[in-house]
Amino acid sequence: MEMASLAELLREFKERSGLSYGVLAKRLQMSTSTLHRYCNGDAVPTDFGPVERFARLCGATPEELVEVHRRWILADADRGRKTEPPAAGAAPAPAPTKEPEPAPQPEPEPTKEPEPKAEPPQETEAAPEAEPQPAPVSSPSPPTAPSPPPPHADAAGPSSSRQPSPRSWGSAPPPSS
Repeated sequence: MEMASLAELLREFKERSGLSYGVLAKRLQMSTSTLHRYCNGDAVPTDFGPVERFARLCGATPEELVEVHRRWILADADRGRKTEPPAAGAAPAPAPTKEPEPAPQPEPEPTKEPEPKAEPPQETEAAPEAEPQPAPVSSPSPPTAPSPPPPHADAAGPSSSRQPSPRSWGSAPPPSS
């Protein structure tokens, strides 16, 4: 029933537009036969997008867009009920009687426990305290000059591994230290 209602509205849009199925289908980037099935009620698109584009292409008003969306939702739900195959050899299931469900008990909100803070290890009486060992002394090494930073792609100065950029052409080389 809902599929027929959607199809009726789609046919109305198509007639009002004055365009053929072929022209509309080409503009919507779908096959002519698919569009024809939508307008005849033989098929319902799984997504609302094609229906919305069709309605807009045919000049639907905002109110008509709301109505076509409502009808598509109903037709899509109806299509879902019709595609469920009955069990082989089984009689149609009786309509389920709905028993009142017990009111759900509100679940207590989980309390967030504070995250444990790093605490220094506690000393136990059983373990003897170790004597602090002096730090190893290394022989002094001669001071070294800091290494230059790696070249960046946007650096103005030339690098040994690449050609100077046009920005640096004609600029003096950086002073050496």
